[in-house]
Amino acid sequence: MSRPTLILNKGADRRLRLGHLWVFSNEIDTAKSPLKTLSAGEAVDVHSSAGDYLGSGYANPATLISVRLLATARESDSGRSELKDLLDTRLQAAHALRLSLYKEPWYRLVHADGDRLPGLIVDRYDDTLIAQITTAGMDQHKSDICQRLAELTGCKNVHLANNLAARQMEQLPVEEQTIKGDLPSELVVKENGCDYRVPASGGQKTGWYYDHRENRAIAAKHAPGKRVLDVFCYTGAWSMP
Repeated sequence: MSRPTLILNKGADRRLRLGHLWVFSNEIDTAKSPLKTLSAGEAVDVHSSAGDYLGSGYANPATLISVRLLATARESDSGRSELKDLLDTRLQAAHALRLSLYKEPWYRLVHADGDRLPGLIVDRYDDTLIAQITTAGMDQHKSDICQRLAELTGCKNVHLANNLAARQMEQLPVEEQTIKGDLPSELVVKENGCDYRVPASGGQKTGWYYDHRENRAIAAKHAPGKRVLDVFCYTGAWSMP
């Protein structure tokens, strides 16, 4: 399928060739590119000033980060296919990776750019998924993403915690909505031998900082018999191990 092409300024392709996945607005040759006429979240191809294909992704003319790449030239023809299909491939890969890393269903399922899914964060709490979408490109596919995540995981509840102000910069509404099932008032997190209770909605981000799981386990090894001050307690995650 044909997509609008954005041409970069001379020399602006170097960072992308090294693997970076963002294109900033001042790197685009607006005289040769239809950036200003694009709608937020529209799929585009990105080319160098010499005409080389560099990648494909979602554009937003209203933000400093004008393009977030989903596919690059290094990935052969993957970027030439429908980006919707590529989203599904990325979701499957993220799910397979977590199944290989964690024995229990409490983990960060999707970590945005880390899983090549820019603007999408998904945390799993047993049979409940809490997701957050921060980019217009991802928001256009939110229904399909939530449905596919529910299919992959078998989770009964899927909630979008899109209540952060950063969405306004992407011209997106600030809101929360349950896409599937019934969201409980509290969620339980089993981690490092402890059971934590966290708010299912209205909390910080997606409710839990799974990326500090290992750090909390390390801290617990040094805590026995000591008095410990938890300055940034939130849900008390650092105080209980």
